[in-house]
Amino acid sequence: MSRELEVRGKGRPQRSQLAEGLFMVNIVAILDILSSETETWVSRHNNDRTFAQLAPASIKDHMIVSTRKRPPALSLKFLELGTKVQRQCNIARIARPYIEKLMKDTRENANLCALAGDDVIYLDHVHSDEHMLQCFTSLGTRVPLYATSVGKALLSQRRESEIKAYLKRIKPISFTEKTCVTKAKLVDELRKVKDKGYALDNEEREAGIRCIGAPIYDHRGQCNAAISVSGPTLRLTDSRIEELGKTVKKYALQISERIGYRLTGKKDSLSSLRYHS
Repeated sequence: MSRELEVRGKGRPQRSQLAEGLFMVNIVAILDILSSETETWVSRHNNDRTFAQLAPASIKDHMIVSTRKRPPALSLKFLELGTKVQRQCNIARIARPYIEKLMKDTRENANLCALAGDDVIYLDHVHSDEHMLQCFTSLGTRVPLYATSVGKALLSQRRESEIKAYLKRIKPISFTEKTCVTKAKLVDELRKVKDKGYALDNEEREAGIRCIGAPIYDHRGQCNAAISVSGPTLRLTDSRIEELGKTVKKYALQISERIGYRLTGKKDSLSSLRYHS
C-alpha cells in the first residue's frame, strides 16, 4: 500500500520532476516519429540526427529496427509492451465492479495491482468514505513485491525456480522496522501465503498501515494481478485479519473466474522451497 504522499526507500536515486518530464517528452517525440510513414520520415529527417539526439541508448539498442536502406521503426518489442498495457486495461475494467463490492463489504479501501518485473504497480483503487482516517494510493505507483501483500500473494504463486531467481536478484531494504529483509524469513512467509491463499502486509511498507491481498488467476492458471484491502492498524486489527483474508480471496476468485479461470483442485505447495545464502 502506498499513500499519495509517498515515503521513498532508502538509497533510491530520485529524478527531479523536470528531468522526468523532459525524458517523457523525448519518448513521445520518438514514438511520433517512428509511427509515421517512411515517406514522411525521409522528407522530414534526411539523416538520423534527430533520432540520435532524442532516443536513449536503451531504446536505440533494444527496441528499434533500423538498416541502412530503411529508417528506424517500431520493433516487435513495442507490440509486446502494447499487449501488456491492453491486458492491464482489460483486467482493470473487469475487476472494477468486484473491488467496489469488496470495499462495500469490508468498508475499507480496495486496490487492484499488476505484476511489473520485481515490483507491483497500482492500476485501480476504490476509497471507502465511511472513515475519517484514510490512506491514499497513487495510481501507477510501483512498490517491491517483498514489502506488499499483493506482491507476496503473487510471489507465492510462482514456481520455486522463479522464486529462487528472484531472491538472488533482489537486495531488500527496510521501509519500516517491520519490513521483511531476511530472505529465509520471506520464504517461510510465502509458504504460509500459498497455503492460506492470501497475504498480509503488517506495516511493512508504511508504519501504521496494514494490507491484505490475494492473487488473481487467468485462464491459464497464471497470476499476474492481485487485489487487496488496506487501512490503518486500529481498524485492521488482528481479530479481523482472517475474516478479511477470506473476503479478499473470495473476490479475487470471482475475478479469476470472470476472466476464464477454472478451479481444478489443490495447488502445489512450496513445502520444499528453501533459501540458502
